[in-house]
Amino acid sequence: MIDELLGYEGKKCVVTGASSGMGLATAKILAELGAEVYALDMRECPVKGIKEYIMVNLSDQAAIDRAFLKIPDHIDCYFGIAGLSGLKTDYATTFNCDYTANWYITEQYLKTRMSAGGAIMYVSSTAGLNWMKYRKEEEKVISSSSWDAVQEAIAHLEKSSPSTFAYIFAKRCISYYAARLSTELGKKGIRVNTVLPGSTDTGMKGEFQKMAGGEEALLKEAGAAGRLATSLEMAWPIGSVEKDGVSRGGAPGHTPDEHTRRRQNPKPSPYPMPPPSCPQAPGSPLWPAWPRGEAPVRAPRLAGWARACPRRARPSCPRRSSVTRPTPRPART
Repeated sequence: MIDELLGYEGKKCVVTGASSGMGLATAKILAELGAEVYALDMRECPVKGIKEYIMVNLSDQAAIDRAFLKIPDHIDCYFGIAGLSGLKTDYATTFNCDYTANWYITEQYLKTRMSAGGAIMYVSSTAGLNWMKYRKEEEKVISSSSWDAVQEAIAHLEKSSPSTFAYIFAKRCISYYAARLSTELGKKGIRVNTVLPGSTDTGMKGEFQKMAGGEEALLKEAGAAGRLATSLEMAWPIGSVEKDGVSRGGAPGHTPDEHTRRRQNPKPSPYPMPPPSCPQAPGSPLWPAWPRGEAPVRAPRLAGWARACPRRARPSCPRRSSVTRPTPRPART
């Protein structure tokens, strides 16, 4: 049942960071589900059943180009999981592995080798949660047009920031990039998703403990569970969100075309707009900025509306029923 639901049989999947941690767990799941897995990493991937292991240094543009010469011209799914903490590597190496490699692979290869129904998954981090707050700085990197341009964009940070900050900044950038890319590729039927794991027990656990100030400090960032997540616990959502029906919140029997139709042609709102003459109609200073311009179930009453609306007594005005008329006081005797 799970094999049919996820539907990876025969799909060509590229997984970076496949030799350890979440990448290893994801590659193992995909191989068991029948996918053709191309594992990219510096160290050999120990998973049995993968299509091919390709050694690559993801912080090197030329190495990435050589690696993709061995990958088929058509790719169904891409999992950008590889990452460095920055504790043992310099700023540029860390940033290029965590962000630039994913960006370059997407722009140079995925956009031309993926078709409708394809899926891209980037593994960010809770360190990238505040990407919207720092978009001005991230925009300088996101808008770069080449690998060298990215290096120029981070040059000033490389001189003034510790290499561990490269991890944080890279996760913010990949979160921002994914948000923009999802709009662009969504028009072509290619899904883009991001998973932001919290503290997880991977090969970099010791490095993150040192960065956090000890094991207890790291556990405090683990959330309500009070423990680190396992790589397998992260790999299942990473893998399942790539499946069309699952990633769209669907179920067996809901085809991609059906989901697209529902999204493009939503049901009309049961709460019609006020007539143009109503002071709370769209464009009026009193009209609240509801999401997508739709009135809520019960809009707040504004002072003076009952007196100002010339159509308050007509059934065509949807606000008429929301006006509370005062109860007459009994006459004094």
